[in-house]
Amino acid sequence: MNPTQAELLESYARNFSEIKDLQEAHRIGYALYKNAGHLAVVVCRETADGTPRAIRCTLQDVSEEFGCGLLRFLYENAVPPENACDVIRDVCGAVQSAV
Repeated sequence: MNPTQAELLESYARNFSEIKDLQEAHRIGYALYKNAGHLAVVVCRETADGTPRAIRCTLQDVSEEFGCGLLRFLYENAVPPENACDVIRDVCGAVQSAV
């Protein structure tokens, strides 16, 4: 699923500040897309130098309402891209792919 050809249903973004010796400044974006009846979550981390790290997980047999709730859960718990598909897989099943 190419997000540029899909319908954006919902999105969130969270900014993290630099904390010396603990974390660099970065932003994590969360988006839910629909394309041809399939839902997908995209989670992307952008660092201060502009380097993105993104994952896409296609959701298996869930409603749009559930997908929106799942996206909000990922956002509110600041789940990073590195863990997002594992969390989604535990909750409802997902197929991970590169973005």
